[in-house]
Amino acid sequence: MSVEEALSAFRSAYARSVAWGCRSLRVIHGYGASGEGGTIKKRIRGLLEKYPDLVRYTPGESYGNPGESVIYPLRALPDVEGDLRGEILRYCLSPKSQGKIVGRFRRYKDPEIRRLLQELQGEGLLKIVFKSGIRHYQSR
Repeated sequence: MSVEEALSAFRSAYARSVAWGCRSLRVIHGYGASGEGGTIKKRIRGLLEKYPDLVRYTPGESYGNPGESVIYPLRALPDVEGDLRGEILRYCLSPKSQGKIVGRFRRYKDPEIRRLLQELQGEGLLKIVFKSGIRHYQSR
């Protein structure tokens, strides 16, 4: 399973947990080949840490199993597009070129990122600034 497939499966399971009123969700993400934390583990925990008002979790290290986490869903997480919009706005607190933005979020599809940049600009959340004659996006 790829990292993106694992994140998608996690988001689906989390959404079902919230809808069904589950108090906890045990997520087996593995601990990576090095034993220091694989990409899936880091990405899932990174997602959870972005939304402390929506979810709590206990890392498996606290009870001897670094390959899992126990999730306590409080409310629904934002959808992937909403999440990406927020990430782009945070990343663009200082001016960034379109190439830098696309490179930073390469795990998403290029056309999706370009579409979101246009939407965010149209909504007035991103402004265009020019540095050395090159177009950059900056959060307002």
